[in-house]
Amino acid sequence: TLNFLGRNFFANDTLVILPAIIMSCLLYSLGYVAAHTVIPPETVDNDINAIDSAANEWSNDLIHKIDTVMREKMLFTRPNLTIQDLANAVSSNRTYVSNAINRTYGISFSQYVAKQRVEYAKMILRDPRYTSSKDAIADAISLSGFTSDKTFYRIFKDHTSLTPLAYRKSTT
Repeated sequence: TLNFLGRNFFANDTLVILPAIIMSCLLYSLGYVAAHTVIPPETVDNDINAIDSAANEWSNDLIHKIDTVMREKMLFTRPNLTIQDLANAVSSNRTYVSNAINRTYGISFSQYVAKQRVEYAKMILRDPRYTSSKDAIADAISLSGFTSDKTFYRIFKDHTSLTPLAYRKSTT
């Protein structure tokens, strides 16, 4: 605005330098004051602690929602579950969901889902209503959301250090 007014007010190019000098001095003064303002370290620490506390509280609320939805709606049984599906179910976005899982459990979304699926498969394998181990394992694979037998065996063994058959025999 001053530039526009200055050009119209000052017909001579040499007179335009006056508003430029005034603005430069004002900006320099503002920068000088800002650079020499001292903020006590305890104020900064308190602000950071308050932000961390609020972030942890928010993350805890979100992870509680995530765990509740996964348990009640059994989303992990969907073979092609995506982080976007979970984010939609908890009314959040995928970045927040991913960060909450990573911060709380120290694992990725896919590892979190795999853990849920293995826990559910273990419950099926322990079920005494199955008289055949073959039927129990087949149902554990299909009902817990795994897309292939090979993936199920690999992930199950990674989580339990046992094959599904060895796990079933150890619990019955």
